[in-house]
Amino acid sequence: MITLLQMALTVVLNAIPAGGVIFRGWTPATALTLYWCENLVAAILIAVRIAIHRRLTKKRGHYRFESNANAKGRPSQGRFQVSYLGEFLATSLTFTLVHGLFLFALFAVVVKTNSDTTQVFQGLRWMVAAQLVSFVLDLLQLSHWSFADLKKCADQALGRVVLIHLAIVGGMVIAAFSSRPEAFFAVFGCLKTLSDLTSRIPYNPKLGLEPPRWFLWFTNRFGEGKHWKTGQDAATWWHETTQAQRQRVEEDEEVFDHCGIS
Repeated sequence: MITLLQMALTVVLNAIPAGGVIFRGWTPATALTLYWCENLVAAILIAVRIAIHRRLTKKRGHYRFESNANAKGRPSQGRFQVSYLGEFLATSLTFTLVHGLFLFALFAVVVKTNSDTTQVFQGLRWMVAAQLVSFVLDLLQLSHWSFADLKKCADQALGRVVLIHLAIVGGMVIAAFSSRPEAFFAVFGCLKTLSDLTSRIPYNPKLGLEPPRWFLWFTNRFGEGKHWKTGQDAATWWHETTQAQRQRVEEDEEVFDHCGIS
């Protein structure tokens, strides 16, 4: 039921900026500003999810350690490095803020117009409301999320930042040279909605230890059967890398309670 509600909220969230341009005559600058605001609010709310999940579960994946670990890769007397929360905030907020400066420059140089403040607030209040409802629904089950579930959510948010950045670049070009920017927002809105809906489907595939045929074909065709970076046999590299990833996922799910960690 919660998954269905989340998918419905996803449709509503995506319909607001695109629908505003198509049906209410909002300017392209307004829609692009709303997409940027969506990224910013999403980054903040996911950071809150990460912080709450860390406190509730104390999963080991929330912490990164110095390289002075023991032979098994477990922390010995090392100090903590940046937490997963810190890494997420540094990446998402830095990219989003730079993205905002880029957006402002595009408005000033390419389109030579700004977004309509009234239209932005009209759309923003409904978009933030949808994001907050989605946040509350996630909180109801957050204590049952694995660290892998949380990381998937955060990674998808970072991917969405890049997607919307590309949309803003394309939207600005179309807005500058086209008399019908609503066509772009109709197509982009549909594609973004499908992408966001797909991300809500609970699916966590596990890579096999044996490399797929396409990977072996590629390395045999272009790298003489060797990995292009390490020079290691491609099949051996795949097996060792996949095994290390699986071990890391298992370790991330361990409960790690330590003095000074909250």
